[in-house]
Parts: sequence; structure tokens; C-alpha cells
Amino acid sequence: MEENGIPVNDLYSFSLPRLHEIQIPVNGHFTDEGSKVLATQVTSAILTALATRKLKNGP
Repeated sequence: MEENGIPVNDLYSFSLPRLHEIQIPVNGHFTDEGSKVLATQVTSAILTALATRKLKNGP
């Protein structure tokens, strides 16, 4: 992805240190609060990518 200039939002690495806080124990799903934490991370990555693109391409 990097070689093609495609940003990667590594949610695994983001989630791993806080899994005990955001994931339902003995379950692959996230708590409601955990989903909000992940959504905030995704939103931040999207906004950063859009801002970077805008700077490269102009308004």
C-alpha cells in the first residue's frame, strides 16, 4: 500500500493495547464505547487523508 501512496489505518495496532477496555471479554465484538473509539480513529484518519490530499492538489 505504501508503495502506491495509499494510507493504511492500522486499527489492529491501535486497538491492541486497549482491547481490555473496548472489547467484550471472550468475544470478538467491541463494546458500544469501543465502537465509538474505533469510529473516532477512522474519522481522524479520513480527515487527515482528505486534508493531505487537499494540500497536494489545492483547493
